[in-house]
Amino acid sequence: MRNRSRAAECGTEAELQNAEQKQSRRVQERSRAKPQDAVQEQSRRMSHRVLACLDHLESVPEKLSLLDDMKDLNDSHLQREVMEERYAQYREIVGSLQQQLEDSKRRIQECREEKFKADVQSARLSALSASLRGNGSFLSSSLRSGTNSPLKKGHHPSVESVKEHSIGTAVSGAAP
Repeated sequence: MRNRSRAAECGTEAELQNAEQKQSRRVQERSRAKPQDAVQEQSRRMSHRVLACLDHLESVPEKLSLLDDMKDLNDSHLQREVMEERYAQYREIVGSLQQQLEDSKRRIQECREEKFKADVQSARLSALSASLRGNGSFLSSSLRSGTNSPLKKGHHPSVESVKEHSIGTAVSGAAP
């Protein structure tokens, strides 16, 4: 029925046969083309897979290089950690040494202050001793004339005896 409607369209039976022959040729070509197309498609897929494998094999040295770079990076990271630990120890040592230095400076300053105080005290005692010696000769002459003098004529007064006499005189209210 379909062919007849086509025949009506085409107009003649000869044209109808021509159309049927063309149709059968197309079907035959398609049936022949399917295996060829399938083979070509498989061939194309295989070529693509082969190229992908080749690309992968070519990239293996690059990947090995990346692996080496990663190992180097890991090694440098470990070295950095070791250096950071050493730096922390260094900072502790430096801090300890700085504390010791500050303590030593403080002790030196304390010693200087004590020495200064001792020098001042020594100068005062020297001045006092000198004044007592000067007063001692004056006292000894005045004491020699006095009857209650603990010193006897011809003896030089000692510092102790002069102190005792000065204290006794100061207590009694007499002028030296």
